[in-house]
Amino acid sequence: MTSPQYEFSIDVGGTFTDCIEHSSPTIKRHKLLSSSRTLGRITALTAAVILDPLRGDDPSGFWVGTQLSVINNINGNDGDTTRTIIASDSSGTLTLDSPLPSSVIGQSYEIRTDFSAPIIGIHHVLGIPLNESLPPINLRLGTTRGTNALLTRTGAKTALVTTVGFQDLLEIGNQNRPKLFELNIQKTIPLITTSIEINERIDTHGNILHPIDQDQVRRQLTQLFAAGIESLAVCLLNSFVNPEHERVIAEIAKEFSFASVSISSSVSPLIKLVSRADTTVLDAYLNPVLTNYLQQLRTCLHAESNVC
Repeated sequence: MTSPQYEFSIDVGGTFTDCIEHSSPTIKRHKLLSSSRTLGRITALTAAVILDPLRGDDPSGFWVGTQLSVINNINGNDGDTTRTIIASDSSGTLTLDSPLPSSVIGQSYEIRTDFSAPIIGIHHVLGIPLNESLPPINLRLGTTRGTNALLTRTGAKTALVTTVGFQDLLEIGNQNRPKLFELNIQKTIPLITTSIEINERIDTHGNILHPIDQDQVRRQLTQLFAAGIESLAVCLLNSFVNPEHERVIAEIAKEFSFASVSISSSVSPLIKLVSRADTTVLDAYLNPVLTNYLQQLRTCLHAESNVC
């Protein structure tokens, strides 16, 4: 097994991604848009060859195989202005697979690729064209992907699984609000898509008062999965004292292909049920988003790379 020889720290923000390679004697940096789009301007054009001084900082051959599109084509009868880049060099020239009309001189373009911003940044820092493989690396990643998913409500379709009698737990909530005596209360919409009740009960000392019916749980989870639920947030009464029933539910959930199953006794073993449920739901809601993103990165990296 080859040990990674490169160490990267990458911060993926809402607008920009910053890549730092700090295993070399000289620290190397590269900044790019988190959207993975690379923007430029056509300063000169000779048939199928574009000149843009901004591309002078890119490694030779870096953009081969990617797509370039003119993004503010003023003359509407120029037709499609998307081309494939077949050559690029550090002089700032991009050679396309077919010529562009001369009317695009002075206009902006964007280069698109299927790679995410961290992968593009690693290639750029190491001077490796995008159509070539990367060596093993150690990558430490910080990202706002979870925050963005929370703000835009684009997380997983999540169901709350709780003890019978507490299905409306998150809707009722508690007395915590900015203006305690406000008559027109505007409640935050819960992250969950739905909730179900499990017929079980554990007392405050952890004693099982009503054992869980595994067959019933299996039927309930079958219905959730058939309804398109992607992630489960399991939060049962007094599970912070005795997590047995939550673990039973998590074990049964393995029979299905849920993207994520979060249990409160592991995520946030707190005495307060509402706080515990809120944290568990958030974990279940965002876990698939972050897991999928990390998996995409690992797919593009060398098999012996490490991502954390």
